[in-house]
Amino acid sequence: MQKIIHLSAIALLAAIGFSSCKKEKAEEITFVNRATEEVTMDIYASYPDYASGQTPMLRKVLPANDKLLLPASTFTMGTTYYIDWYNEDYSLNNWFSDELPNGVTTVAYTPRSNNLAYYTSGDTKSGAKNVFLNGNGSGTTWNVIDAFQYSQSTGFVTVWNQLPDSQHHQSVIVSKDFVAQHRYQATDGSMKNAAYQFKVHNTGVGYIEFMGKEGNSAGYMISGRVPYSKKPDYASTSTDSLLATLPNSEIQFLMVKQK
Repeated sequence: MQKIIHLSAIALLAAIGFSSCKKEKAEEITFVNRATEEVTMDIYASYPDYASGQTPMLRKVLPANDKLLLPASTFTMGTTYYIDWYNEDYSLNNWFSDELPNGVTTVAYTPRSNNLAYYTSGDTKSGAKNVFLNGNGSGTTWNVIDAFQYSQSTGFVTVWNQLPDSQHHQSVIVSKDFVAQHRYQATDGSMKNAAYQFKVHNTGVGYIEFMGKEGNSAGYMISGRVPYSKKPDYASTSTDSLLATLPNSEIQFLMVKQK
């Protein structure tokens, strides 16, 4: 009888130990940095805080190819948090809309018992965060200053003086929440505003694409090439000027960032 009781006690202790191990594992959330560079990770408790650039609830630095373990009690299970991570010069980051994903990384993260890890990526080299958010800001305003047509034979040729005056009065506000406000002058002289979701492209330059209501492309803004740069490629490293094809137009507008 004593032997049976002894074995039962061992089995009970083993079960408790196994349960404790499982519990310990569940009490940690792992943040894995797959990038070959150190990244800063800002975690926000709400989307408005993320979009407006409020002080994050938590900021951590993840070494290259390393991971960070945080107690699960840091978060509320089942609640969605919003993560903004980036390297020192913001060229590596996760500023990509979850609604128009790039398939590599996400902004939203909801910790659950079956979802206890979040991963960064080393494959998201994008100049968009520097160009459109000034690094770690919440948005920028861009104004039209010239308009061009392009062909291989002539290069960029200005058509500014050929456009109706109404097309001279256009601006775009690009916000961190992946919505762009296009302000323009209607033919009756009144100022109008149209909002577009945009997709951030995973390229080395700043490149966003406006999306129409049917999911079609409604225009774009892209850095890395401007008409006043040297022919034939017109390459530019400027983060303050870019070319844009705005909604309802086929003209390439030169736009500059409002200071």
